[in-house]
Amino acid sequence: MVEFARIIELRCQNRTSNYSTHDELIEDFVSVLGLTKKLFYDVLHYTYRCDVKYVTQYNKGSAYYELEKMIQTIIVEERVISSDDSCSLNCHSTNELINHSECLVFQNCQYITSRYEFCPSSNTSSRRYEWFKDQNGEVYGHFNHGNCLNKIESVESYYHARQVVVGVKFIKKDNMMHIQIKQSKLYSNGFTQNSNWKEVETIHKDDKFHSFFVVNGTHSKQLTPGIDYGFPNGINFDDVYAPEAFVVTGVRLQLAGNFINDDEFKQDSIGLEIRITRFDFSSGKLSLLETYWTSVSEDT
Repeated sequence: MVEFARIIELRCQNRTSNYSTHDELIEDFVSVLGLTKKLFYDVLHYTYRCDVKYVTQYNKGSAYYELEKMIQTIIVEERVISSDDSCSLNCHSTNELINHSECLVFQNCQYITSRYEFCPSSNTSSRRYEWFKDQNGEVYGHFNHGNCLNKIESVESYYHARQVVVGVKFIKKDNMMHIQIKQSKLYSNGFTQNSNWKEVETIHKDDKFHSFFVVNGTHSKQLTPGIDYGFPNGINFDDVYAPEAFVVTGVRLQLAGNFINDDEFKQDSIGLEIRITRFDFSSGKLSLLETYWTSVSEDT
């Protein structure tokens, strides 16, 4: 295009271009495209790091989020986790429904000593203890284990209106972490315009029935455990790419057991998935018949 503009400029000045024939111009243009294509094969997928240089209490909530009370150590008396109030190393009984604390579940039960000295945290702190010490003098500080809730419903752009995902971030709302996507309308030749962050859903927890609902105005929909949400111990942050001729139109966290054949991961972790949709580069139109979810397991 630049060369054509140069030719027009020279003609307006009654000057001739360096290209003697039309075929010579085409040959040079094809050569440039071939070289550009070859160079792009060696270009890596770059991710812009948005991490701040310093993490302090003053940029908490804007530069980073803290998963408060998600994973904590709790000291309980043995008789509390026993159906007969016995004190006989009852760690095995933590798998039963003997739990009168605010914790959803107990994990990694350990018997250390029979006596402890501990310093409770203030009411404004997200920690349970500042520290605790056993009768052998061993001091424990930042020692955390536990369980958490992760909403795994998908977040999709309005791809029916040619909206594609151009940004992703985690946000905290109602004491729950959500994936928020930035969407933009796709035009011809890969150009995007008018991007905006899509509003995340409002989730309500029913403590009485231990269930979760998506609230939309006066309407609500109950979420299904194991499908819409889960209680994993870890998250797999793998690199997931859209193949050539596809764009990303959705992001979600999915139970890793759905696509990993390892029993340990089936129970303990969730992984990242993306929805990809084929598009036409020249027109910017999305093919709604060729859109599906993909994960890291399908790329490795």
